[in-house]
Parts: sequence; C-alpha cells; structure tokens
Amino acid sequence: MNKNRFNPTCATVRKHLKHWFTADIIAVERNLRDHRDETSLGSQLLVGPMQYMVTSKSYKLPPAIEWLVVAVIIGGLFAVVYPAVQNLRDLKGPHGETIPSQPPSEVNRLAHPTGISIVAPINWDQIRDQGPDVPFLCIAARGGSGRRLRSWITIQVCSEPDAPQIAKFRKVTFQGHPAYEAMTINREDTFDDRGLSTWQLYWRRQDKWWNVTFCIADEMTVLPDQIRAYVNTIKVP
Repeated sequence: MNKNRFNPTCATVRKHLKHWFTADIIAVERNLRDHRDETSLGSQLLVGPMQYMVTSKSYKLPPAIEWLVVAVIIGGLFAVVYPAVQNLRDLKGPHGETIPSQPPSEVNRLAHPTGISIVAPINWDQIRDQGPDVPFLCIAARGGSGRRLRSWITIQVCSEPDAPQIAKFRKVTFQGHPAYEAMTINREDTFDDRGLSTWQLYWRRQDKWWNVTFCIADEMTVLPDQIRAYVNTIKVP
C-alpha cells in the first residue's frame, strides 16, 4: 500500500492551509463590510432623524399632530395672502367706519348736480347715482368689493307721506322746518346674517318733501349722535 496516499506531503499541507486561510479571510472581509453598512445606516439615522421618523412606522406622528401642523401652515398662508388680496380688491382705499368717530369736515363734502350735498365721513363714497337730473344722493361706508353695504345715507325728493305713515313717526324740527323721524329694526341678527336698522326723516322745504334715510347692518333703536352730526350738514336746493 502506498503510504503517501495517507501521509500528505508538506506541499499538500500548505495547499490545504492556504484554502482554509483564504476562506477565513473572505468571511472576515464580508463581516467587516456588513458592519460598515450597518454603521453607515446608523449615521444616516442620526443625521436625518426626521426622515427616519417619516419612513418608520414606529415613529409616525399621531393624526392629531399631523392635522395641527397642516392647520398651522394653512393659517400662516392665509394671514400672509389675505391682506394682499384685499388690498388688490379695495383699490379705493381703507374701509369706512359704519359709525364715524371723526366729526364732519367741509373738505369732505360731496355734491350732486341737482344741488344736494352732504359732508361725507372719512372713507365713505358716493354710490348709486341715478343721473344728473334726478335729485338723489347716496353715500356709504367703503367696504370689500362685492359685499353688502354696512352703513349708508340717502337723500332724495319724495312725495308727501300719508297720515298713517306719519303717525308712527316722532315730530321734530330739522334745519328750522317741521319734520318727522323714526328708527326701526327691520331685521334682527341671526347666526349667518347681520341685523338691519333704518332711520328715516321727512321734512318739507318750500314746496318739496325730502326724505333722508340712514341704514346700518346692526340692531339700533336710536340714531347715533355721530350720524346725526353728518345729517345736519345736508344742503338741498
């Protein structure tokens, strides 16, 4: 029997050792590579925790917090954009006060071609012109484009009021002439609509009857003194 078959030579031993060492080296290198990948992942998690929180189910934000973040973002955008949009829509200038806080000033008098005129409160404009031959003048507190009027005054020639109508009015004096006035609530406030109150004045000057009407989107039973001060500046032909 050939003993060399069972007793490997030194060369054979070196060959087997090289094979074993090579396999071990490959295994060590693979383990080092896997460890490096895991270390890289850990670094990414540390550098970008918010990204991991978004992609990991374990760190997903509660729905209430997500809605709160969305609401804050939308609210911030609205606060920035809305004033700019309003400025574009309200090209005439700032809104007028429904009840002016400043006293009348003659520099703000508005006149109609028929001879009617009134001192307008600051930021009130003339509206609803019916033509140069119709004795009608209307001024209103400036507001948003396309919105309802909030406060306005009209002056116009009218027919003589009948007795039942005058019976509901209080007899007063206006600019030295007998007159009748009354204030009523036309509509009460509701959850989706403002109230509406109207003050009316009838008086006769020479051979004409005139009517002055003040309307405001609010519930009132007495004409504010500030509005009366402006009504007293009315001039008619």
